[in-house]
Amino acid sequence: LEITHSVHASAGILLGNAFTAFLLNVAIYLLIGRTSALSLNVAGVVKDWILIGISALIFEAPVTTTQIIGYLIAFGGVCYYNYAKLTA
Repeated sequence: LEITHSVHASAGILLGNAFTAFLLNVAIYLLIGRTSALSLNVAGVVKDWILIGISALIFEAPVTTTQIIGYLIAFGGVCYYNYAKLTA
């Protein structure tokens, strides 16, 4: 009886995750359709910053100066590319 229950719970979790992934793909499709792939890239960098910040605050994960500088360089590069693309 317990095995059956855990299998149903696992199937529910699997379906929930599949549905969430589907919604994520729809959101990405709509974002790229209305803006550009570059906007998706910028959103990804911002998402990484948020995840790193939450990880550092909640789980006290160490964040080195090198990591922060690396993300700033990546974000600066994306912003510069966007600026160059818009002014061209």
